[in-house]
Amino acid sequence: MRSGIRIFGLPIQFVIVVVVSLTLTIYLAGCAASNNIEARNLRVASMDSIPTYRYASSDTKAVAWERAALLVCPLH
Repeated sequence: MRSGIRIFGLPIQFVIVVVVSLTLTIYLAGCAASNNIEARNLRVASMDSIPTYRYASSDTKAVAWERAALLVCPLH
């Protein structure tokens, strides 16, 4: 009886699903954090009557989970 390909004793299908799920979770967390920071920056810029965009290093600070999500996600 053939049990199939295993990685660390786990079936290959399970490992693929876990890797894809973790990758998507990290990417979507980085996307949400990036969007929150951008929205907060635009809100601060509009309150100051300045039509230009402000970067995160100016008046607004990223929350801890946003910093962590952006640190973990290399695409954001």
